[in-house]
Amino acid sequence: MAVDTVAHCDDTTSGDYVNSLTFTDLFSGWTENRAVGNKARHAIRDPIRQLERVVPFPLRSFHSDNGSEFLNWPLYEYLTGRPLKVPWTRRRAYRKSDNAHGEQKNWTHVRQRLGCQRFAYPQRVPLLNDFYSKEWSRYQNHFRPTFKRLRRERQGGKTHTCKAGARASCPLTASKRAKRARCPRSGLRVFRAGREISRLRPMKRNRTPYQRLLESPQIPEPIKARLRAQHVALGPFALKKRIEATLKIFLTVLGNLDRESTRILFCRNSSPAGRRRSPIQTEYLGRDGGNERPDEALTPYGGLAA
Repeated sequence: MAVDTVAHCDDTTSGDYVNSLTFTDLFSGWTENRAVGNKARHAIRDPIRQLERVVPFPLRSFHSDNGSEFLNWPLYEYLTGRPLKVPWTRRRAYRKSDNAHGEQKNWTHVRQRLGCQRFAYPQRVPLLNDFYSKEWSRYQNHFRPTFKRLRRERQGGKTHTCKAGARASCPLTASKRAKRARCPRSGLRVFRAGREISRLRPMKRNRTPYQRLLESPQIPEPIKARLRAQHVALGPFALKKRIEATLKIFLTVLGNLDRESTRILFCRNSSPAGRRRSPIQTEYLGRDGGNERPDEALTPYGGLAA
């Protein structure tokens, strides 16, 4: 299992912000995500313990980076303090390619949907986890096929990668002027001039993580039966609609919180002493003049508390 975190901090890492935890299997591509309020030791260990019970296969290995959210005693004792210890490997410093599968899922499962804006409200974590564990997980793992590399071959000074599910391309020699020419048959781009590019025909079709688990002899039949029953009750178009609706609600609430916190900060700094505050300001700032946190009056799934 490759594990990594995505920071929803915008352009600064100061203060508290929400982080997304990516938990992906190298063989099948099955990926689960969870949101955490910070990178504390127990804040990362508890979601990993939960995800280990959610994924339809046992945890056989653990691969992470060198961040302090992973290199700590609580997580180490959790992985090694069991009858069958889980092998733990780490990537080299400043070598993201050592955790390429996790970095890839960080982009496809988190950044492409949630963007790079700042999530500074820990109260949004339950809503984001509800989205990750239901619609998003089912749609990605049951209906989104992925490529898998079959082999590499070196021809001359260039390494060719054959991926399962990729279209076979014909040899094409690009001229010096057409550095980004397209193959007329396959439509693939050629980025380097004067080189003959050819790829081998793949031997397997692309598969979804659900299909790869069903084809694996290592997965017990009861788990396969449970996956089949879950797959029958799902529909990609209905899941897609629910994903868009949930994201719209989440981003709308987040935008309202950002605007309200900005207005409160302006009122706190510009209003003269003794001026009567509105009920919204009283609820956010507190009756003692603003010593409470501005997000304590928020409900987990809505905007302002009634």
